[in-house]
Amino acid sequence: MIDPDKLPPRLRQFLDLWERKRGTGILPARADFSFDDLKPWLGELHLLEVLDDDFRFKVFATGTAERVKREYTGYLMSQVTPVELAREAATEYRRVVEGRTPVFTERSQIMAEGRVFSWQRLIAPAGRDRQTPDHLFVCLQFLL
Repeated sequence: MIDPDKLPPRLRQFLDLWERKRGTGILPARADFSFDDLKPWLGELHLLEVLDDDFRFKVFATGTAERVKREYTGYLMSQVTPVELAREAATEYRRVVEGRTPVFTERSQIMAEGRVFSWQRLIAPAGRDRQTPDHLFVCLQFLL
């Protein structure tokens, strides 16, 4: 379980929203989140569809696309490069799906082009039936 006091303020605010939307259930539904609810995180928020053996970016954060100079909306996670980074993310996403609870991670990565990225991310599940994750919200905060 995440200690909310250890989260950066913007990620904590997203976790608070997720908690409010789930209420007394295990998960909120994706439909519980309105555009206005998500507006403060636009540009920093991925929305992924959970598939049996992969994930599909329904929305790839525009801020991330600008930073990495790639746009992955509509792509499968298995199509993302660099492959090692995509595999690591997919492993964390699968952990959230299986655990049905948000996960916070911090990473630094040197890209093939020699650029260094450092980020914090909160991965939060949502499920139409409020039991089984069928979507993930991935809220990012870049440090470098």
